[in-house]
Amino acid sequence: MVIGRYAYEESKQLAAAGDFYPLLMAAMRCADTDNTERLRDAFPEVWEELHARYHAPGGVIEEDPDFEEYLRWRGQTLASATT
Repeated sequence: MVIGRYAYEESKQLAAAGDFYPLLMAAMRCADTDNTERLRDAFPEVWEELHARYHAPGGVIEEDPDFEEYLRWRGQTLASATT
């Protein structure tokens, strides 16, 4: 047995509460080095977005539909945010 019953029961609650990609991002955040590498290799696009959001203020990236609204809220313009 690798994981145990507690982890199995917790996984049922997590699965009932969410979508696949948020769970995958959470797994990437919590994984040890070897498992992070495996997840990154298996899901490179998800890793890239997680990495970008981790380093972006408020987790907001330029590709977000409400990015310009977020900038206005912060008192910035698109030009100042991307330079």
